[in-house]
Amino acid sequence: MDIKLLVIIIVFFCQILIFYRKDKSLKGIVLFLIFSSYAIKPYIEDFANILDASITLFVILGIFLILFSFLYKNNRITLHLIRTPIFMIIFCVMVILNGFYNAFYKGYIDSLYIQGLINVSYITLLVSFVFIVLRSEKTLLNILSSTKLSLYMLIFFGLYDFLINKWERVGSDVNPNYYAQMLIILLVFHVYSNNKNLSENISLYFLSVILVFLSDSSSGKISIILLSLITIFVILKIKKWTINILGFVYVFIIFYFIYKTIKVSITGGIMDIFLKDDLSRVYIWQYAWESIKENIWIGHEYNTFRSPWNNMYFVTHNDYLRIAAELGGISAIIFIFYIFLQINKMSLIKNNMMFYLSSSLFFVTITYSITHNNINNFMFWIGIIFPSIAYIIQYEKRYTDEDKSPY
Repeated sequence: MDIKLLVIIIVFFCQILIFYRKDKSLKGIVLFLIFSSYAIKPYIEDFANILDASITLFVILGIFLILFSFLYKNNRITLHLIRTPIFMIIFCVMVILNGFYNAFYKGYIDSLYIQGLINVSYITLLVSFVFIVLRSEKTLLNILSSTKLSLYMLIFFGLYDFLINKWERVGSDVNPNYYAQMLIILLVFHVYSNNKNLSENISLYFLSVILVFLSDSSSGKISIILLSLITIFVILKIKKWTINILGFVYVFIIFYFIYKTIKVSITGGIMDIFLKDDLSRVYIWQYAWESIKENIWIGHEYNTFRSPWNNMYFVTHNDYLRIAAELGGISAIIFIFYIFLQINKMSLIKNNMMFYLSSSLFFVTITYSITHNNINNFMFWIGIIFPSIAYIIQYEKRYTDEDKSPY
């Protein structure tokens, strides 16, 4: 058995036992599986299908059992449903309308669209469940602190790749970019849930920085810089309303350089950091841009758009262009507007560590979306929506007593 697979299996089950000692409720276990399982799946290959299917089945059954318990105890679930992330519902509706329009126009429904619809429905279920059930910071702390072994595991894998395998880029057996992203997110989880252990946090931070640079992930490097700025923000207790200005500026910079790269046909400025000498994504983006103009409002069809390059077809490697190409300009505008709303939401979070967690997840997510496609990933939506989750946890303390429920 491969040493990494053995380590993953041991770590995964150890984390479940660690969390179970803290929280034996079905609600807590389901939440923990949702947050923890994504970090290990890329490493598992053939075993991933069995593990992923088992976790998915358990999570779905758990979700429906918990929602049923609400219905049974309260004779209604209206109070909980109003906390569902409305944007996820809107996104699902946009995907469905997009399918109806294209089915009417084409006369058939693409199988890739069906796969995409099933995926986005499942992700909406997961995100909505987190939104409805995650009500206290104590529960969140228990979940995120129990992922500590995963962080140590990824650090071990990175050092093993560099020192033993002598690989040029650590994380190459999965994807160096996603290795760096998982490492950064788990580091954020750890710092948030163990913020009093300064020496350990500093050591893990510098180890993670070194490994992100050894992965040579451009998105990872930018994310580490942003994470450092957010950390300084929290330490110096800078007024949180300034995050609005900095966040809006950063988003405008992202879209400006994407547009510049598409129109000028050459890299420049920040795009040199992201794209380096690989111009394939520039041509993929240019093709996507031209395709967007062909069907600017409705889009081509969700989960089906591919750009030709070198006798092959690729996804857009850019979530913003993908939404515009597949769902149309209306959906893209709504999505961008929601990003700005979430930036504003962050400035309303008073708890410094909750602000650190939500802003870190959010900015890492939108950074990786510049040159990757993450829409089909649960953690993409959690990263985008987490400022609202943090806001709810902070201002709806009346739900905290329900943590005592067996569900």
